[in-house]
Amino acid sequence: MANAKILHGDIPAEDPSTLLADVSTTLNVLEDLNKRIQLTQGQTLLESGKTLADAIVERDILAQKRFIYQSLVAAASSTGKQPHGNELRWLRTVNVSQLQHQIEQIAKEHQLLDIRIQKAGWTTELLE
Repeated sequence: MANAKILHGDIPAEDPSTLLADVSTTLNVLEDLNKRIQLTQGQTLLESGKTLADAIVERDILAQKRFIYQSLVAAASSTGKQPHGNELRWLRTVNVSQLQHQIEQIAKEHQLLDIRIQKAGWTTELLE
């Protein structure tokens, strides 16, 4: 970016046209690689019969679900500041213990699925 503008009379350290051509070439390689990865993930089957692509989506959703449940537990568990004289009493509207158990189950499921995804990643050749 330093070569995008120079003081009058200065010479750019690198030719911006060459840099832009290099960027274009690199992005084309990256695009091709991403397409090959998506093709491979869509055609690679895990032992469960799911495609690798579907397993990755499922793993990502499990991570989001776990984060949401953890946030809910944190919100329900926080004591906050009590008003003077404790006139108000906070009541939980969710079962924290049950949510924590669900979080543990989600974490276990996420970990096992991630292991299968990692195994497939190491044992699968990238398709052309």
